[in-house]
Amino acid sequence: MRLAQIIDGIVVNVAEVDPENVPDFMEDWLPAGEAGPGWVLDGDTLLPPGRSFTAATALTAVLAAISNVEATLTAGVPLGEKLSWTAKEQAAIAVMNGTDTEADTALLAGEASITGETVLELAGRIVAAAEAYRFAASRMAGIRRAAERAIASAGTGEALMQAVEAAEAQCAAIIEGIMQ
Repeated sequence: MRLAQIIDGIVVNVAEVDPENVPDFMEDWLPAGEAGPGWVLDGDTLLPPGRSFTAATALTAVLAAISNVEATLTAGVPLGEKLSWTAKEQAAIAVMNGTDTEADTALLAGEASITGETVLELAGRIVAAAEAYRFAASRMAGIRRAAERAIASAGTGEALMQAVEAAEAQCAAIIEGIMQ
């Protein structure tokens, strides 16, 4: 049987002992399971180092995962261009519907002339990108809200870790979908 010596909530030593003959100095040590030095005691649960959370750090980890999705979606795009996305999408929809004004066409024509696309081809790419972004954004908002609820109701560090890991997995799935 493995026992863990815990000081100030941190496993500092682990020893293999005969369960029938535990030394007196180890009477207050806890069952270690797979834990090793550096693991953190949260209530009755031992957590791996680096993955123990308070509610605040759990939320920070979730927001970091969501920010990573956003960074992946917008990689390499300057802020000024991002700020034009709504206007470009509206112009692109108008172009595709045949209801574009001179201003709509001009907004897309400058970019299309540099990229070698037609205005209609660019409009299609803009609308598709906007739809993909909205899809991801709706998922990111849902992940954040679900994680906030899970964190608020978590009674242990283990539950906080599970909330973070669930959000991270959902964010990774969005990124994987983007990369395909």
